[in-house]
Amino acid sequence: MNEQDLEEQLNRLVMGLADQKIKEGERFDYDNSVFYAEDVADCLLPSILVLAQRLAERLGIGSFCYRFALVREPNPVFPLTAELEEGAAPAFLRVAPFVQEVFNTDVMACRHDLLQLFESAARLLDPAFSVRAHVSYMPVPSAGESAPNATLGKMPL
Repeated sequence: MNEQDLEEQLNRLVMGLADQKIKEGERFDYDNSVFYAEDVADCLLPSILVLAQRLAERLGIGSFCYRFALVREPNPVFPLTAELEEGAAPAFLRVAPFVQEVFNTDVMACRHDLLQLFESAARLLDPAFSVRAHVSYMPVPSAGESAPNATLGKMPL
C-alpha cells in the first residue's frame, strides 16, 4: 500500500467516525464554527496520527514510520504535517485501531474546541510549542467545559 492510499483510508476512517458522532448529536467546534465530518478528517488527521503513533510506541508496538513537522502554513487549518518515511508502508490494519482509539478518547474530549487536540499533538513534538505563536485563533472556554488538554496523549496503559 502506498502513502496516498493509506492516507485516504485513514481519512475515510476518521470521517466515518466523526459522521457517526454527528448523527448521534455531537458537534465538533473550532473558531466559533462547527466542523463537518470531512473537516474533522482533513484538519485533524496529522494531529490524530501524532497521538496514535505515540500511543503505539508507549505500548511497545513501535512507530508507524511517520515524520511530523510543525510548519508555517496551515495544513489546511493547523500547521502540522504527517508524512511517511520513504519506503515505509504500514498496513492500514496496523494503524487504524490506534487512530480509532485516539478519536474515541482524545478527539471526543476536545470536540468543543479542536484547537486543544492540535496543541496537545504539537506539544508532543515540541514541548515549548506556543499556540499563540502558530495559530491566530485562541480558545475560549465554554461554560461548564473543562480543558482536557492535561491528559491528552497520556492515556493509561
